[in-house]
Amino acid sequence: MADFTTIHPLSAAMAHHVDLHLWRGAPQNLNPDRPVQILINQGYAVGFSPKTLQPAWSAYCVAHADQAVDYLRPLHYYSDVRIDPEQRLSNRTFGKIGAIPLNVGHMTPNEVINRQYGRLAQMETFLMSNMSPQYEVLNQGVWAKLEQSIREVQTMQGGDYAWVTVGPIFGDDPDHVSRDGGKLVPIPEAYFAIVVDPVKYPYDTPATVKLDCFIIPQTAPRDSRPADYPSTREEIEERTGLRFFDSWGRTYALGQELEASAASAAIPESRLKRAFSQLSEKWQKDFAPVPPAQPVADTIDGLIDALMGEAAASSADVRGELRQTLPDEKARAAMLQHTLSWLLRARELSKGPVPEAEHKKARQAGKTSAPALGMPAEPGTGEQAKQPKANIITYKIVKDVDDRLKNGARAACNFWNRFVLPDYSIVIRLGTFTQLGNTIARAYMPYEQGGVRYGQVEFNTRFLLDFTPDRIAGTIIHEIGHTLGFGWEIWEGLFDAATGLFTPEAVSRFAALGGMEVERDGGPGTALAHWDEELFGRELMTGYKNPGDEHVLPITISIMAAFGHVVVEQLEQQTSLEELLAGIASMVFSRQDEVREINLDYYVETPLRETVPHTPGET
Repeated sequence: MADFTTIHPLSAAMAHHVDLHLWRGAPQNLNPDRPVQILINQGYAVGFSPKTLQPAWSAYCVAHADQAVDYLRPLHYYSDVRIDPEQRLSNRTFGKIGAIPLNVGHMTPNEVINRQYGRLAQMETFLMSNMSPQYEVLNQGVWAKLEQSIREVQTMQGGDYAWVTVGPIFGDDPDHVSRDGGKLVPIPEAYFAIVVDPVKYPYDTPATVKLDCFIIPQTAPRDSRPADYPSTREEIEERTGLRFFDSWGRTYALGQELEASAASAAIPESRLKRAFSQLSEKWQKDFAPVPPAQPVADTIDGLIDALMGEAAASSADVRGELRQTLPDEKARAAMLQHTLSWLLRARELSKGPVPEAEHKKARQAGKTSAPALGMPAEPGTGEQAKQPKANIITYKIVKDVDDRLKNGARAACNFWNRFVLPDYSIVIRLGTFTQLGNTIARAYMPYEQGGVRYGQVEFNTRFLLDFTPDRIAGTIIHEIGHTLGFGWEIWEGLFDAATGLFTPEAVSRFAALGGMEVERDGGPGTALAHWDEELFGRELMTGYKNPGDEHVLPITISIMAAFGHVVVEQLEQQTSLEELLAGIASMVFSRQDEVREINLDYYVETPLRETVPHTPGET
């Protein structure tokens, strides 16, 4: 039987490691239309498919995986330079397929390798050759439970390792996402896992091992469990075109394999299934959705408190697990936002106008300084430890099309209210205009009145209906960044305008500025007001819009402290804007009472500051 698998030339020197990482050798590839190249790493091996630009399989073994060192998760993914450039993916995330978020899904997991082989081996699991585009609901649900269970497998006295092989399963006509200049990455419809637990020496037939097989669909509900998706080696081989454990003697048809395994029935259940049982109660707690509030209060204040409590718990759940918001959570958050807005307004009307003297007294006492729901209640220490003021980032819609600006403004304000307590309140005024040409939006110089800074952005109606929600929100987030301080006096004092490099004083305060430069090209509003385009092209606060996914650097958030704001949450690593926007979708804004204290309608005509897109070479 022909095997269309080869050792990648750059892994040839480590070919002897194949049997160290795989049970009974590498899977045979029976599909001549899908060559497989074996890439060997320190803690695992991958059968990489140049056709699908992802693993056909990835394999590793497990022992004492929960007992050794535990290094922090690396900050980045890495392009695997062993692979030919036309078949190699960059470290960009997979984005979305339709409205479905895709995670960069490890096949061999980071933590198991980390705890057995150390830091460098752990970092090799972040090579893109080990990644597959997984639905968010799978990656953060059942697949996470399977990986956690495998990590819990314990070495038995006189026993062998547990051996794991996983990989994608594709349908007949898979969807694709386009990456890196048109490379089409197919989306699997499911993933398989085979876990071999040797229990009786010499382990030379299926009857002397426990064999746990699973096929888990991309759409598996988050609260389901790996055991809900049992399979067989025969089914996995049929659906993948792979043949596993060929060195095992096969003296019977594959269809008889389960019956042959009955000879081991007297042997206790596999270590993996014991881990399932041990983790069952933890999963019940960790993966249970936040229950909807069932308020029994008989006052408006009581109803508000109950709904705000649910919103806070839901937001803490999402952010505590470092995951994105699920669709049902997003829908529930939208309902809570709408209900709370009406209840807060009803409470205001029922109590009548509050005298200004009482407002002033409350502000002096700090009673109106609560952050947005879901925000940390206490700021950081050191530079960030000053007392937050009763300031807020909000918006005013002057003119809109189908609520597109309203929805974008909500997301943009949630973004900045998540990370920053501003030194002054901010109102971003949003409207529309209609004009031929390449200008999709235009922003004006901010202005101030009564401790409030106002920014203004107008979107061209010729393009607005074609913009994605994330693109609208990203443009508004960018302009709020300017209103917060990018391009203003304090910013200009942080760098040398002749070189674009940041001063030693600035770098001593924010070390990351040592690797940053300021844009020196372009006209007014672009030059000296953004990160350098050539070095940081797709970053949120560069001066030009580029094709592809935008991302946010940690320094874009932390530099807000230099502008006098309180940074209540740092960004730990470069993160796609799409991921950040999905992660805040469950935040519910509960400071409408404070917004009503701001004059949203105050307007001063100011000069044009910049137009969007600033695509280099366009006018």
